Amino acid sequence: MSRIRRWSGAAGAHPPAADRAPTVIDLDRVLLTPAVVIAWDITIQASLPRLQGLAPAAIPDEQGRVWPDGRLEIFVTLPDGRGELTLAVPPAHWAWRPGRA
Repeated sequence: MSRIRRWSGAAGAHPPAADRAPTVIDLDRVLLTPAVVIAWDITIQASLPRLQGLAPAAIPDEQGRVWPDGRLEIFVTLPDGRGELTLAVPPAHWAWRPGRA
């Protein structure tokens, strides 16, 4: 059974939070637990074959997507159609940096 739901609310009404698009942020705005930093490092290490042949300067900085349900998704979009590296971060493992939200 599909988990995709269509929003059929009144015109101008907002869809339920789970159906809203995430907000893209700079990761300088958040604090991460040490476990997340380690997990992101493991994600990068596991993705080294996809990074082969790319100059470090060609790889953009990581960003974050904050989902309406409180999840943070760390991501970097790779050049040359190589896709994205992503890591889902549960709400308990990140917080807004004081004065940066």
